[in-house]
Amino acid sequence: MSSAPRTLFIQSPEAIFAHAFGQALAFSALSAAHLADLAPDEVHCALFCAEYDANDIAGLLAQCGSHAALCLYAQGLSNPKMVIRELTRNFPGLSIRIEDGAEQPSRSRYTRDICRNFTAEERARVIA
Repeated sequence: MSSAPRTLFIQSPEAIFAHAFGQALAFSALSAAHLADLAPDEVHCALFCAEYDANDIAGLLAQCGSHAALCLYAQGLSNPKMVIRELTRNFPGLSIRIEDGAEQPSRSRYTRDICRNFTAEERARVIA
């Protein structure tokens, strides 16, 4: 029996992630021990926001020994590969990808999921 990946979405003040297809948590409620208990396959979050940045999330994943893939959301990065290089240098073995829904919404899984799971008003707040 195959099970769907366990997906964790870390909320940010700028974006409310849909949790119809995963579990959503505020960064303030997250700890390495909590991450270890949840054992997600994927962790989705903003690259940076007022409460945390990708280094904070990657550090928690490394601290608990998680092998979860880290999917970061950012708008208009001129060099996303540089960001990935820096994070993988600091956290070797961490699988990282960056989604840029603002620049290429048709290619962003995040944007597709938002369109499927949110009302028009919620989409405007999340994607804006």
